[in-house]
Amino acid sequence: MRPKRACDVCYKRKIQCVIGNADEPCEWCSHHDLVCTFDRETQKKSNNVQAIASDVQELLRRVTDLENSLSQVHSQRELSSQASPSSAPLTTPEATQGTSVSSVRPSSIRAQNTSQTVPSSIISPSTTSITFKPEPTDIGDVARHLGQNWFHKGIPILSLRGRDWIRLKTGKDPHFEQFHLFGSKRGSHSLPLTNFPHDELHKLPDWHYAQKCIDAFFESSFRFFYPVLDRFLVQETFELAYRDPDELSFTRSKVSAKACILAALPMISRTIRPEGAACPLKSGVYANQAQSLLGLVSWEASLEGLQATLMLQIYRASIGEWEDASTLHSVACHMVCSLGGHLYRQTTCEPHNLSSERRHQHTRVLFWMSYIFDKEISLRSGQPPLLTEDYCDLTAPEGYSSRYECRSLADQDDSSFNRLMSYLPGDLGLGHIKEKACRLLYSPKSFTIDDTQILRHIRHLDIDLESWRSSIHVKYRPKLSITPGGPLFDFERDSLQRVRCLHLQLEYHYLLTTIHTAVRRCGAAYAEAPNLPDDLHSVFHSSSDLSLEASRLTLTLLKSHINILTEEAFWRVAFYPTVAAMSLFMNILIHPIDPRVQVDLSILTSTISIFQSVSVQSLTSDEIDYIQEMSGFITELVRLGNCAIWQARREETQAARHIDLDE
Repeated sequence: MRPKRACDVCYKRKIQCVIGNADEPCEWCSHHDLVCTFDRETQKKSNNVQAIASDVQELLRRVTDLENSLSQVHSQRELSSQASPSSAPLTTPEATQGTSVSSVRPSSIRAQNTSQTVPSSIISPSTTSITFKPEPTDIGDVARHLGQNWFHKGIPILSLRGRDWIRLKTGKDPHFEQFHLFGSKRGSHSLPLTNFPHDELHKLPDWHYAQKCIDAFFESSFRFFYPVLDRFLVQETFELAYRDPDELSFTRSKVSAKACILAALPMISRTIRPEGAACPLKSGVYANQAQSLLGLVSWEASLEGLQATLMLQIYRASIGEWEDASTLHSVACHMVCSLGGHLYRQTTCEPHNLSSERRHQHTRVLFWMSYIFDKEISLRSGQPPLLTEDYCDLTAPEGYSSRYECRSLADQDDSSFNRLMSYLPGDLGLGHIKEKACRLLYSPKSFTIDDTQILRHIRHLDIDLESWRSSIHVKYRPKLSITPGGPLFDFERDSLQRVRCLHLQLEYHYLLTTIHTAVRRCGAAYAEAPNLPDDLHSVFHSSSDLSLEASRLTLTLLKSHINILTEEAFWRVAFYPTVAAMSLFMNILIHPIDPRVQVDLSILTSTISIFQSVSVQSLTSDEIDYIQEMSGFITELVRLGNCAIWQARREETQAARHIDLDE
């Protein structure tokens, strides 16, 4: 009979040991083809400070042993998945141009004892902690939208200092400033201020056309991921907006209702694209008209105004105007709190109050949408979160713990508030981890802590993420690794389930990369030294290897499941390959001589083909431009990575010649 404890491998990695059958290896060992043993001796707790330091040293040694084993497994997998040795030829640089959310999320981090003894080499040699805060000056829009994760020995890579470091490693100037990713379009600054004549401002499109678009929304799977409208409440909005079309004065509620209808049309035309939908130019007019109406009532907090703001946010993000979408998001957060959506209220079934109760339930749904958006925006942009757990009641919706029970699209309906909560644009437990990652790793305060605290935060966040992963239904649970050519999921599932499964896997890899990439902030005290101390180097590579593996899997996954990207809007997953590509690019610059970087360069090169494989017929001109920007950006990463490898090899050859001459 196996002991009731973690196996030796999971114990070394400090991760949760999931054992499905007592006679089989645990999930981690099974995925990585490792021997699952329980041979270690039970360690007794001790308050002796020296004993703690000894334990840390032993942990570092064990991590090294484990990483050596993993590297052998990974290298074999990478070699087997490589199509041919020349898939990414190395060319010369000149040739290239009721239940609390806590029950479905990891437990919160408690205050840690920062006086715990650690190996001396991990602590800064100086008496004052040496840290690097984010620099106010960057090298373009890429830094603003992708810059907070990337460091080398504490130096922000997407900064002027980082630019110098890239030039040192490659011998070439990076041209990141010419790319406009994630909506940083030229000339896009703020929400458009369009002056409509009074008659045009209050004019609504044909009622039948608007109703047809709304019906298309409720007939699509999009409503499950973005349940911004309620089938019954929207009819009340229709009646109010289209009532007495010839009247000259309007109440504030009617203006908000009109804005809601107008905001729905561009979102639906953009994301669902029903037959007879408005052209992109007309959609932009509707969106500007809706924003002007909301401004007319000073963005007053109402359910109709909140719905309009969220739909405009979704529309702006989908056409690449992320800065405008972020501004709208802040307005939506203010509205939803003003309406009480951030507070949990027990559902009542009083017949005389059903309409009011349904409005409150829908407001709560919109709160969860805003909450998920808030965590995504904060982690990607570095902006402070607006809906934090200290000021919001995060009591999970009833039945949320069974949200991943496998139900087909045909079995779904939106007559129940809890049905919609099964999907949403993200997972509430992941939102909680994202908020903690923002606070512990990327907040201004986090840039004042030393290496020891950074490593501790990374470790605790990794435990939280693994705990979340283990809580997901096994048929949806993100995989730790994916066999080359193996299926990600059961292809008998419908499109909604496949998209959900893919999204969870991408989110899991993205968070692994984001959490463990922060380890490169460590070592600021050794920025001028050629190498890190052995202890720090071991811990450093433990996290670095995890982030790299997650990035490789992200790009491999997207390449093998490109068909799913055409089933949903491309912009919903477009952020993931760029982050993964940056992770591999950093590894190439830091270890240009490592034989594995050639595999990473091959993966980067194949990433370009991912975007080129997307069917152009199903994309708008905005999406085509967006894909071209992303392809150009990754091409630049390949160029610089290629230069780094060539320069390192040239320097190695020159050094060998000098040695021969000296002899």
